[in-house]
Amino acid sequence: MKQILLDVKRIKDLGVRKVLVALSPPQKCLPKLVTPKGCDTNDTSTYLHNSLLRKGLIKLNDKEINNNDKSFMTLDLYNAFVTIFKNKGVSGT
Repeated sequence: MKQILLDVKRIKDLGVRKVLVALSPPQKCLPKLVTPKGCDTNDTSTYLHNSLLRKGLIKLNDKEINNNDKSFMTLDLYNAFVTIFKNKGVSGT
């Protein structure tokens, strides 16, 4: 986790104004692991990883000089996948 945050900070220090970090999708929902019954969305290890990553990015944003302009953002693939699987891809939910 520390290495990811160090690398993200390094990218910012190179002059990139906004850094988007993709959170991990549920590992038990990857196509090769999904069964006909669906996938297991109770993936605590991935949830913990994403939670720690999100907290680290919040700390990096708090250290920024201009606090109103967040430099580090997340793309939440975890909740996107969970929503799709829980709603079984039904349109409009």
